[in-house]
Amino acid sequence: MPSILIVDDDPLIRTLFAEALRPQADVEAVASGMEALRKVGARPFDLILLDLLMPVVDGFMVLKVLGEKPGPNKATPIVVITGDRSEKTRTRASAMKNVRFVLPKPIEIATLQKLVETTFDLAKVKIRNQEAADRAATEAMLKDPKLGDATVKEEADTKGKAKAGLFGGLFSRGKSEPEKPSGKPGS
Repeated sequence: MPSILIVDDDPLIRTLFAEALRPQADVEAVASGMEALRKVGARPFDLILLDLLMPVVDGFMVLKVLGEKPGPNKATPIVVITGDRSEKTRTRASAMKNVRFVLPKPIEIATLQKLVETTFDLAKVKIRNQEAADRAATEAMLKDPKLGDATVKEEADTKGKAKAGLFGGLFSRGKSEPEKPSGKPGS
């Protein structure tokens, strides 16, 4: 099941959004930007719903940290839902990395649910497209005549162990230590 992090200092909004989205996703809700930064550093989410106007660590700081720091949510789509309706805020938030939408509060629950569904559907399409591109690239690489005999072929040795032909038998599957001579002739 996809996962959503809701970040809003208003307990009513957190509860309302969480209850409305639970049928669609595993939902976690936090009350501050600081809590959000701890959560996003600890585990990946498929979507983040983020308020901007919060005390101490606001939504802009969360966006800045997510955009600059490595971590499991560096590419997670973000939907900003804010009570600040100014064009300046909308433009600033829209320019931040991974922000897909900037929506004003209040937002209708049906609209929020549809937005989440659409975001998850687009993510699935993106994954399928990436998988198809990866398969096509692999197939093209394998058909490339410049590669010649650089494909990995397995050969069975006299003891039945498989060895990677590309590496000239330097790596064998199975034992991690080299075999010790048994002292018997011909072995």
